[in-house]
Amino acid sequence: MNQEHDWKKLSLETKVVAAGRPTKESDGALNPPIALNSTFHAGGPVGYGRYGNETWSALEEAISVLEGGKTLIFSSGMGAISSVFSLLPEGAVIVAAHNGYQGTTTMLKKMNEVKDMEKGNFKLILFKKDNLIKYLHCISIGIPIWYTVGLLVMNSADNFGPWLGVYDISNGKAVMYCYLGLSAGDLLAGFLSQWWKSRKKVVGLYLWFSLAITLFFLVFMHNQNINAETYYILCFLLGAGTGYWAIFVTIAAEQFGTNIRSTAANTIPNLVRGSVNIVVLFFGILVSTGINDGWSALIVGVLFISLAFFSISRLTETFGKDLNYFDETL
Repeated sequence: MNQEHDWKKLSLETKVVAAGRPTKESDGALNPPIALNSTFHAGGPVGYGRYGNETWSALEEAISVLEGGKTLIFSSGMGAISSVFSLLPEGAVIVAAHNGYQGTTTMLKKMNEVKDMEKGNFKLILFKKDNLIKYLHCISIGIPIWYTVGLLVMNSADNFGPWLGVYDISNGKAVMYCYLGLSAGDLLAGFLSQWWKSRKKVVGLYLWFSLAITLFFLVFMHNQNINAETYYILCFLLGAGTGYWAIFVTIAAEQFGTNIRSTAANTIPNLVRGSVNIVVLFFGILVSTGINDGWSALIVGVLFISLAFFSISRLTETFGKDLNYFDETL
């Protein structure tokens, strides 16, 4: 502790007795007290319990004196082992016995598996049938979101406002109301997912609502000569029906192992955003055949929403899934 000793001149027996003791003083404690504090006043070497206390410091000093060097106490053996391993550079060689503490040998085996595992390799998705099928299903369940935003709402002024008999619509305002609905839907989707302990059920519910509000928007409200405020409310409801974006991205990420999870989670949403080009292309082809805007949009919507229903039925439920696994390499 605070005693001044020339430890080199003392015998081992004396070191064992003296090291880690408090400074001698009248009526002072022979041993350091057991410290139960978690926080200390600022200005000293400790400050917070995780950095030490009087009891730990005494033990560290005693071991340092006996062994020669600097001692750092951990709350567990695995804590110490993990800290030592974390100091090693990538690719470092570790020599260890085959038979040892199970926690250590298990950690070394996992480290070796991670080292040999391909990470972020898009080929693991493209050239593995099961992964590719899951990948395409994940994309398809997100397409209805961009069908709504990229086709119905973004073309409000030129196509779907007039279809409903309203001609003073601003695309920017329509998109704003749509995203307000989407944000509200996302909040509700997260709550429902936790309540039902399911992600698939939530997506299914939102797809049904999207189908219903799309039919209402394109069929029932056709030529109803509504005002702009009512149209914007419909845009809000359309957005709410697509409010499963966060759940969709979560499902996409959780379908894949740790080594390609980030790759899937980053590329799938971008491909879904890009799918708006396919949606608009199909819409344009139908319009060019003489089908009016409303029915062309309805056909495209029913097609992609139906595809999303099929895809969500083919994916496995991921709520509560253990995500500590790797996808096998090629």
